[in-house]
This record gives sequence, structure tokens and C-alpha cells, in this order.
Amino acid sequence: MYNDGHTQVQQISGRCHSTLWHDFCLISEVLIGCKTDVALLGSLELYVLVKRMKKCRKYWYPVEYFSKQSEDRFVDSATAISVSCILVHPKFMHQDYGRLLINISYHLSKLLKFHITLERPFCYDGVSAYRSYWADMICADMERSNGESSPNVSTKAPGWS
Repeated sequence: MYNDGHTQVQQISGRCHSTLWHDFCLISEVLIGCKTDVALLGSLELYVLVKRMKKCRKYWYPVEYFSKQSEDRFVDSATAISVSCILVHPKFMHQDYGRLLINISYHLSKLLKFHITLERPFCYDGVSAYRSYWADMICADMERSNGESSPNVSTKAPGWS
């Protein structure tokens, strides 16, 4: 899905890899208490960003992940959930990995042509990440339009219509 040689994003199905999914849920429960619902495993996809720590195949480290509804679940609702949970390993916080995954989640939703929303409740770090992401998106749009107000920031942003 994404590979720049040092980082990769891999998709993991909750249906096919339930043990791995369950392990990620346990990690989430330790770091984010409000975001673990193991009963939803079959209806979610997990996107894991791993980083190469050394120049050898064995040293890939999970940096962060996000989960979202499976594509077949989008049909059941008028609005799809873009991100159910996003978690950045504490060692890798404030290195823009969260922003990368947020951007990937919006691009995935744009490819699927669905109106999206985010699952709630948000934890404090989740709210901060999305506020920062959208503040940067708005500023970038204003820079492109030479400071003039632009009513189209939401339509230019990936995944939103």
C-alpha cells in the first residue's frame, strides 16, 4: 500500500488475522482505554505503519496504526467511518507519522468515493492530531490561493466532498 524503503503501511484484515488484531487491541487498551472493542474485529481493517530500524529484513518495528470499517460495511451506512482508532507508539510521537496515517485514511476514502466521518469518542491525542492536520490543510489551501479566503478547502481536501 505504501513503501518508501524505510517505512511501509500494510493492511491487515480483522477476519483473517484475528490473533494479531487482538494483540493490537490489547496494546490500544493499555495506551488508549476508550478505544478497544474486540467484538468489532470482523468488521474492521487495520493499517499498520512499520519502520525499518536497521538495513536488514528482520528489523521492522510497528510505529503506528489506524483501524477503519471494512469496505463491505460501508454499504450498511450512509456515512462511512474513516478512522475508528489511530495509535502512534509513544516512542514515535511528534514525528508526523500520525499525519501520514490520517492522510492515507482520507485518500483511501476518496478512492472508495464515500462520505466519511470519524468515530467518537476521541481521546485527547486524537483530537490534537486532527486539529493540527486540518489547520495545516487550511493554511496550505490559503497559501495556494495567495491568502484569499477559499470556500473550497473541504472539497479540495482528500476524502471529503
